[in-house]
Amino acid sequence: MVDSAENTIHIRLATAEDAGLIHAGLLKIAKHLGSEGKVTSTIEDIRRHGFGVRPAFEVLIAEAKNPSPTPPHKGEGLNLVADPWNITDSVFPEGDSRRGQRQVSPSPLWGGVGEGSSALPVFAGMCLFFPSFSTWRGERGAYIQDIVVDERFRGAGVGIALIRHTAAHVREQGGTYLRLSVDEKNVSAQHFYERLGLSWSRQERIHAAYGDAFQSLAGLHESGV
Repeated sequence: MVDSAENTIHIRLATAEDAGLIHAGLLKIAKHLGSEGKVTSTIEDIRRHGFGVRPAFEVLIAEAKNPSPTPPHKGEGLNLVADPWNITDSVFPEGDSRRGQRQVSPSPLWGGVGEGSSALPVFAGMCLFFPSFSTWRGERGAYIQDIVVDERFRGAGVGIALIRHTAAHVREQGGTYLRLSVDEKNVSAQHFYERLGLSWSRQERIHAAYGDAFQSLAGLHESGV
C-alpha cells in the first residue's frame, strides 16, 4: 500500500507532452494481456489524434511523489502491469510546465501535489476515454478505452480514483454515463467494474471491422452498390 501521509496522488488532464507516457501505458496493457504484437500505434499517432485540432480522446493521468515500492497486491483488478515503469522517475525534468499542476478536481482519496512541490511526479496510472452519445437516451457520455495502474500503486485506490475523476470530468462536460468493454479473460477487472456500479450489458455484443474488412466496407460505392 502507498502511505498517504508521505505519498500524495493527484489526477490531471494529459497534454501533448504526455504522448510518450500514454503510449508506454498502452504497451504495458498489451503486455499484461499477452498481446504486444497487436499494438501498431506510435507515439506520434497518440500526439496527432489526441492533441490536434479535433482531439479523438482525452486522458487523465494519476501522479504520485515519493513512491514506496510494494510487493504485488491483489487489488483493483484492472489491466495492471507486471513490473514498475522504469521511465517514470525521469518523465518530468526541472522546468517542465507540468510540475506542480493543480488537480482536475479534488481527489476523495488523496491530497494533491501542490504548486511549488520539490518532488518529481511519478506515474501512478491513467484512464483514456472519448465522447459517446446515446440516441435512445438523448444524452452524452464517454467510452473508457484504456485504464492502467502502476504496480507500485495497486490496491491503493488509484483505479477507483481514476474512474471517479473520469465520471466527474464527463459530468462537467454535460455527460450522464460511462461505457467500457473488458477482455473476457480478465475476470478480476469485470468484478472490479461491477463493484463500482458498471454493470455488464448482457443484451449487447461488440461487432467491429478493421483492416481489409473496413476498407471493403468503405469501398462499397466503388462496386456500384
